[in-house]
Amino acid sequence: MVESGSPITVDIFVDPDTEIAGMQFDLKFDGSVLQVTDVTEGDLFKQNGTETFFNPGQKDTGTLKNVYGCILGKGEASTSARFATVTLSSTPGKRGVAQIYLQNVTVSSREGNAVQTRVKNTSIILTKTRNYDNFQRELIKRLVEELTLKRQSYA
Repeated sequence: MVESGSPITVDIFVDPDTEIAGMQFDLKFDGSVLQVTDVTEGDLFKQNGTETFFNPGQKDTGTLKNVYGCILGKGEASTSARFATVTLSSTPGKRGVAQIYLQNVTVSSREGNAVQTRVKNTSIILTKTRNYDNFQRELIKRLVEELTLKRQSYA
């Protein structure tokens, strides 16, 4: 659950059961509620100090396309880690459930052969933006009123 207007961080996490050396994906989401602000490479392919190439993709309304990365030269990854982190911003005042889907996911071996994948997508629940100063004042006011009423009932 995320407050509308707040930044959202989505980690693209990979748990390989075989050695891999490359990956690509597209991200689909509700562009009226979410916008991509940043895409950074994770440590999936850098775990053994290997040199990598990473493309953060192209941002468009409702999509992030062609995010890909690979190990340059020899080397493979077989330990769970983040492939990428996508930071999104949510539209202030918008509430509801925002679906996020990975599409066109391909994970490959060092030889460039696709390996079998299973994708778990997610949803983000956007809640009403809260004005914390007003919220705190209202809470204190209610507590004072409640204490005053209790004190009067004991008198």
